[in-house]
Amino acid sequence: QFFRAAGLPASHCNLALVSVNGKPLGVYSNVESLDKHHFRRSFKSAKGTLYEGTVCDFHVRSLVRFERKFGSKKAIASIKNASIALDSDDRSILGNLGRHLDLDRFYRYWAAEVLVGHWDGYVSNKNNYFVYFDSKSERLHFLPWGLDQLATDRNMFWRQGFDPPKSVKADAAIPRRLYKNQEARKKYFAAMRSLLDEVWDEDKLVAQIDNLQAMINPHRIEKSFWSRRHASSFQKFISRRRAEILDEIARREPSASVLVQVDAVMLSGRGGCSPGEVEGLVAHGLDLGLDVRGLMTVGAPDDAGATQRGFTTVAGMAERMGLPELSMGMTDDLEIAIDCGSTLVRVGRALFGERPSA
Repeated sequence: QFFRAAGLPASHCNLALVSVNGKPLGVYSNVESLDKHHFRRSFKSAKGTLYEGTVCDFHVRSLVRFERKFGSKKAIASIKNASIALDSDDRSILGNLGRHLDLDRFYRYWAAEVLVGHWDGYVSNKNNYFVYFDSKSERLHFLPWGLDQLATDRNMFWRQGFDPPKSVKADAAIPRRLYKNQEARKKYFAAMRSLLDEVWDEDKLVAQIDNLQAMINPHRIEKSFWSRRHASSFQKFISRRRAEILDEIARREPSASVLVQVDAVMLSGRGGCSPGEVEGLVAHGLDLGLDVRGLMTVGAPDDAGATQRGFTTVAGMAERMGLPELSMGMTDDLEIAIDCGSTLVRVGRALFGERPSA
């Protein structure tokens, strides 16, 4: 669900209560197969080629380890060409690799694996992933799989002394090479910040774990303390993840321009700090070397009065702190935002219509 919300192709999943001859066997995950139905939905065509990667990486010597699931045998040439492109110098690496791999999607895939702490996926362990050659774009796309090892920054298989930053977590060939390129590193950090701003909602994720626990517990066969402790540990990981990642990005990308998000209307599930935390967070960002350009907020759906009060509050804080940028206002509250002094608005729905359903 998180990967799909990030705009990436990924399976749907639900839960099933299984019993055999009246004997309950517990709750099982029911994960959508990566078959042609999936790719018709995600890519509008299933005429490409799907490979599974299990403990293998983008090296020419490792091509035999990619297992073709369906499609043309000739598509392995694209994986080979992407592997060769990794040896390009910094001036040509993005052009050469981008001819064979959808780089914009890969940056988001990389960031998504890092955010959820998936230590047994491609980025961290060269394992549990699929790569699809889309015959229309003639580029490779990564798909997550086996997301059962989450919420950690360590990999038990990493060699001694290898300790990559939490915000990068790269042991596979593609992210390691891209991280060494200044432009690619900048685009990766931009993708990470985009996910944190648009998709990573701590309150919603923590509440979702609580709801799943409440639904599953009555049907568990083994009700161990370990499962409750693991859920609590996962929630703590989620709650501290944003600060950990942003602190590291700031140290590795000083002077990056950022906006501080404020929850001015105090709606459940909305991201951002409270108005009382703004000054401290702005000061912390400046201490880390960030260029804090301004504040951002969103209004209250269907409540023009609350929206105007929230926008006025944020505009006043920005003025007192001497911050030049104000990102406020979307399609439904554009006029209120402009009246309150917004300098940046988001009106994609007004221009392009409603988003297609997932």
